[in-house]
Amino acid sequence: MRILLAASVSPFTGREELHWMHAISKGIKELGFKIDTFMLPIVQNPLLLPGQMMALRLLNIKAICDLLITVGYPAFVLNHPRKRVLLFSLASPLHEWFDSEYGVLATPQYQSIRRDVQNAEKKCLLDAERIICGSTMLAKKLESEYSLNPSAFILDDTCAEKSNINLPEKEFWVVAESTLEPCDRVDMLLDAVAFSNESWKLNIFVPSASGVYYTALLKRMKRLDIKERIVITTGSLLLGVLENSFVHIMLRYMTTRIPECVIRAIKSNVPTLTLSDCGALLEVVRNNINGLIVEPNANKIAQTLDRISVDTKLAKQLSEGNHELVNRVTDINTVIQRLVS
Repeated sequence: MRILLAASVSPFTGREELHWMHAISKGIKELGFKIDTFMLPIVQNPLLLPGQMMALRLLNIKAICDLLITVGYPAFVLNHPRKRVLLFSLASPLHEWFDSEYGVLATPQYQSIRRDVQNAEKKCLLDAERIICGSTMLAKKLESEYSLNPSAFILDDTCAEKSNINLPEKEFWVVAESTLEPCDRVDMLLDAVAFSNESWKLNIFVPSASGVYYTALLKRMKRLDIKERIVITTGSLLLGVLENSFVHIMLRYMTTRIPECVIRAIKSNVPTLTLSDCGALLEVVRNNINGLIVEPNANKIAQTLDRISVDTKLAKQLSEGNHELVNRVTDINTVIQRLVS
């Protein structure tokens, strides 16, 4: 059987799709199947999505493979009589943030684009033999909006690389993800540093390609006079940094995605601080069990981080609370079997 693995990666996703594409390709080869892979370019812009989806739909790949496996959004719009889909999220601006304080403007133009995109998504997902979602929230969304019946798993972390970044162990470090979506969350986190009364420090990850984002962070840090409290790293949040930190911060708004860095934190016994409006993250972050869930407010974040930085008993309790969650993570080999069987 000839298998084609197609993936699409947005620069704002945390790169789960890229890591899973490599892991699935390796696993399928080990099973003895012939597999080809290719990466689809994607610009996550609501105005450009319909055109991109149409272009992908017109690609003729039926003759070059017996089974198509797609990873990520919007690779699933590819057309093939036998298609299996691994999906982490839909288009955030039009699904997760739309018509909210962080979403695109609900103008007639955007309403029309959103309807076109949803109709295309429904048509292309209905073509799939099997759909595997990376969160229960996403699976329920597909079920309610498109009458689909996908499977939902908490997907394992496939990134095994270590980081060469060393954080001094004598200081209390918290680490934040690369993409603080949407941008208002960046201000909230930096304000929390300014409002705090304890001496914890923040290691925040910024994608190396995000020059404007990086510059804006530096300017705001200077205005708030917190440059001595923050280290900015241009790269991904990897295992080495998590293992040397005390708390992991994840502030995304109403996301259907459970990012790999959250799974890495769980496996590294590092508590995660998240917000009450973070969506699917609440499937794996349990308040006062393996993490802390607070209201989306800079003062509340500061108070919570101050509390855990001095309460060693609480820090130990939350660290140990991750042990139970590890058992709920689905091994990659299980996912591969469902995609090819």
